[in-house]
Amino acid sequence: MVKLMVNLLFAGEEQIHKAGKVIKIYDPACGTGGILSEAERTILEDLNSDANVELFGQEYNAESYAICGSDLMIKGEDVNNVVYGNTLGTGKFKEGFADGDGHPDEKFHYMAANPPFGVEWKPEKDNVTKEHNQFGFNGRFGPGLPRINDGALLFLMHMMSKMERPPKSYKLPAPGGVEGGRGSRIAVIFNGSPMFTGDAGGGESNIRRYIIENDMLEAIVGMPDQMFYNTGIYTYIWIVTNRKEARRKGKVQLINATDYAWKMKKSLGDKRKKIGEGPVNGDVNEPDHISEITKLYANFEDGVTRTLNQIGTNLDSPKDKKRDKDRDIFVSKIFNNQDFGYFKVTVERPLRLNFIVNDERIERVKNSDFFLNLATSAKRKDKAAIADEIAAGKADQEELLRILIEAQKLYANGELVKDRKVIENQLKKLFAGSEIKFDAAMKKALLSNGALAEKDPTAQPCLDSKGQPEPDSDLRDYENIPFPGGILINGKRDEVNPLIDLPLPLDYETKKNKGKVDISKLLELAKDHCEKFLAKEVLPYRYDAWIDYSKIKVGYEVSFSRHFYTYEEPGDLELLEREIKALEQDVIAMINKGL
Repeated sequence: MVKLMVNLLFAGEEQIHKAGKVIKIYDPACGTGGILSEAERTILEDLNSDANVELFGQEYNAESYAICGSDLMIKGEDVNNVVYGNTLGTGKFKEGFADGDGHPDEKFHYMAANPPFGVEWKPEKDNVTKEHNQFGFNGRFGPGLPRINDGALLFLMHMMSKMERPPKSYKLPAPGGVEGGRGSRIAVIFNGSPMFTGDAGGGESNIRRYIIENDMLEAIVGMPDQMFYNTGIYTYIWIVTNRKEARRKGKVQLINATDYAWKMKKSLGDKRKKIGEGPVNGDVNEPDHISEITKLYANFEDGVTRTLNQIGTNLDSPKDKKRDKDRDIFVSKIFNNQDFGYFKVTVERPLRLNFIVNDERIERVKNSDFFLNLATSAKRKDKAAIADEIAAGKADQEELLRILIEAQKLYANGELVKDRKVIENQLKKLFAGSEIKFDAAMKKALLSNGALAEKDPTAQPCLDSKGQPEPDSDLRDYENIPFPGGILINGKRDEVNPLIDLPLPLDYETKKNKGKVDISKLLELAKDHCEKFLAKEVLPYRYDAWIDYSKIKVGYEVSFSRHFYTYEEPGDLELLEREIKALEQDVIAMINKGL
């Protein structure tokens, strides 16, 4: 895995080959230094023996830090470049321990890491949140913060803050200050969570939005499961850079390398598979998966397929035996940055109520909090004032019941009213001669669902003071609408609508501007597109629906499995039925034998 990650990081990097070139490499979670060592070896042995490689790292585990430092000393590296400390920072300083960024004034040409994923960052929460709120994009965590149960994306944002200035030709506002530098490249290993967790407008989504809209996500490589000692989950290598080559600008490459796996002779914990490295370990049959995946990345081609036989694998599980090893599998696809974005909109439907004043619904009013609170007092010490307020409240209760009993006469025939305006006018006349007012609070208490009203889909919509339908929160729904020109629900690209320009004209919500972000320019881009989606996907089934654009949000996600999903025909149903019945008989036989 490390060798592949390093190969991807350096693929196509012409500047590495220049004699005497100073190359700074950094790992913010360096452990014992395996990634740094492999990066140095690859450059000096395979790419440029005359390069001047400088290694930097940070590690908070004392034992791992000591091993890493010792290894660097043996190799003649500057051991001071590896710092002992917590990269994210807790705000609690102690001697000999760097709390936070251990290289605050450094920028690096290449960065690679396998940060802890699926691990809470609760100890760092106060410090990281403070930096995010106080410094915003001038600090390390400007776009947002992930959920507390997984801090992997925090390490990526930290690494992005250490990028060199992008080249002059790179005009997007990537991190690193003004243009005119050499730029940087990052390779980082994640689990699947950073690709899709988090709702639109949330921390993870905003981090993805920032990376993609600033054209820094170059590729994601999906790896096989069971590749690590302590977990069997699928993992992914992200390549992030602020200096994409021309052909990659505005694009993201997804590589499906989940079948590039070679079963190990002996398992190590949860690690049962490896990536084939070729016949270097004595196994002449072992394929060179690392070179093949690196070529897929370097070739940058869309719609590339391979068969299992072409990939080469020694996996022989029952699941793999059922697969057609001559069937084409997509292993490389190219997407526009916009393909991963969507508008999350709130779809409302009108509140529809019927009304009647009868014994049952009057009883509901009597048991409501509004009615009961009329005969209470907010005072605490003045007993006389409390008694007066309660007495006045009881009088209001009696007056309200008198009005409702009077209104009940209008409904003697038991007919329901399905227009709220009708009953409003009726009650307004009855309250006209009363000391209690038919104000907004009274209207809400009497004419709400569960009082004199009940939900009724056949009723007329309830309208507000501006004549607009009031939404029914129980019927509220949400739709994720792909960007114009992005990938639609049916999997086909929308060729009619052009791709929208990125980055979008929408600020990131922070503590300072929460609820005050201007969405007017975003709506100029989104509204017509969202209305077309509504007309096509919603209105044929819910004719009275509308979108509340005040709640529109922007989201980004990379659905790796969806992009590489291949439909497989279900098996023969009669054969499946026979297999199930046979299993049932086996179970019955085992039970009887046990008895």
